[in-house]
Amino acid sequence: NYFASLKLYENIKNQQGIAASYNNIGIIYAYQKNYSGALKNYFVALKIYENIGNKQALIMLYSNIGIIHDYQDNYPEALRNHLISLKMSQDIGNKYTIAQSYNNIGSIYYEQSNYQEALKSFLKALEIKKEIGAKEILVFSFIGLGEVTTQLKKYQDAKNYLNQGLFLGLELGRKKAIRDSYYSLSILDSTQGNWKSAYLYHKLFIKYKDSLDNEETKKQILQTEMTYEFDKKVAIKEIEHKKELIAFEKEQQIAEYKKYILIGLLVFSIILGFLIINRQKLQTKRQKEIYQIRQKLIHAELYKNKLEKQNLESSLALNQEKLNRITNLFKEKSNLMDKMQEQLDSINIEKSEGTEIKKLLTSIEEYIDPNDYWEEFITSFNLVYKSFFDQLLKMFPDLTRNEMRLCALIKCNLGNKEIANILNISPDSVKKSRTRLRKKLQLEVDDNLTKYILYLN
Repeated sequence: NYFASLKLYENIKNQQGIAASYNNIGIIYAYQKNYSGALKNYFVALKIYENIGNKQALIMLYSNIGIIHDYQDNYPEALRNHLISLKMSQDIGNKYTIAQSYNNIGSIYYEQSNYQEALKSFLKALEIKKEIGAKEILVFSFIGLGEVTTQLKKYQDAKNYLNQGLFLGLELGRKKAIRDSYYSLSILDSTQGNWKSAYLYHKLFIKYKDSLDNEETKKQILQTEMTYEFDKKVAIKEIEHKKELIAFEKEQQIAEYKKYILIGLLVFSIILGFLIINRQKLQTKRQKEIYQIRQKLIHAELYKNKLEKQNLESSLALNQEKLNRITNLFKEKSNLMDKMQEQLDSINIEKSEGTEIKKLLTSIEEYIDPNDYWEEFITSFNLVYKSFFDQLLKMFPDLTRNEMRLCALIKCNLGNKEIANILNISPDSVKKSRTRLRKKLQLEVDDNLTKYILYLN
C-alpha cells in the first residue's frame, strides 16, 4: 500500500507525499528488522525533506535513523543522529520532541554503560514531560531513570522511579510500560538480594509479556478470520434457504424427542440424587478422619521445611557475603590500578631519574596478576550460583574458559572498566569480548547482554 501511495505521489509530483511514503516504507522495514532497507528509505526521505525545508519531519527522521543505528549497536552514529534531532527540536521550540530526544539519548548512554550521562538525559526528559503533561511518554522516563539508578546503586531512587513508572503505566493501561516496570523491579530486587520479591516481580513480567505476545497473535488471527468470514458469507447465503426448509421439518421431530427426554431426565435425576446423598454421608465421615491425619503431617512437614529454609538462607548469606567481599577486592584493585596509572602519568620522567617509576612498576607488578583471588572467587561464585556454569555450557557448549570468566564477572554486575583491570586487558578488548559473547549467546540486536546474564540461573 505504501509503494502504491509512493507511485501516486510521484505521478502528481507531490514532494511532501513522496517523502512521507519513503519514511513509512522505512518504518515497515524497521518492524521487519530489515535495518538496511529501513535506512535506505529514511535517507531518501531525509534528502527530500531537507530540500523542501520541513524541519518537523527532519526531527522525526533523524530520530528514526538514530533508533535503527541503536538496534545495530552502532551507538556513536545513533547518538549523533539523536543529538541532531535534539538541536533541531530546540531551534523550533518543540518541547515534546525535545523530551523524546533526551529520552533516546539517555537510552544510548545507558547501552554504553555511561550511566551518569544517561541519568542527566533522563532527568531532562522527565522535567520537560512533566511540564507539558505528556503522560504517555513520561512513563518511559521513569523506567529509564529506574534502570540507570539501579546501575548506579542508588537503590532507593531506583525503587521510587520504577514504582512511579508502574503506577502511571497501570493508570494509562500501557501494558508495555507495565511489563518493563515489573522486569526492571525484578532486576533491582535481584541485585539487592531480595530474591522472593524479585521472583514475584518476574512472574508479573512474564504475565504481561505473554499478554502482549497473545495480543499480537490475536491481531494476526483476526486478519485471517476477517478474510475467511468474507468468503464464507457468500457460501452461507446460498445454503441458508435450504437449511430453513430442513430446519422446519426437524423442529417438529425435536419437539417430540424433547418431551420424552425431559421425562427420562427427571426420573434419572431423582434416582441419582438419592445415591449421591448416601455416598456423600459415607465420604464425609471418611474425609474428616483423613483431614485430621493430613493436618498432623502438614504441621510436621512445615516445621521441617522451616528448619531447612533457615539453614539454606544462612548458608546462602555467608556465601553471598564472601562473594561480595572478593568482588569488592577486585573493584579495589581496579581503583588502585587507575590511581597508579594517574600517578605514572603525572611523573616527570626527566626529574625522577627512574626512582618513582621503578617504585610504581613494583607496585603494579604486585597487583597486575588477574589470577589473584580468582580460585576463591570461583569457589564462592559456584556456591551462590550453583548451576550457572553448568547451565551456560549446556545451552552454549562452545564457550571458552575466558568467555565463561567474562560471564561470571558480568553476573557480579562489574562494569567494562573494572573487568578490564581485573583481566589485565584494555576496555576496548572487553567490548570486543562482549560482542563475541553476544554472538555466541545468540542474542538479538535489541537484547541487553548484562540483563540476560543477570537473569540467567
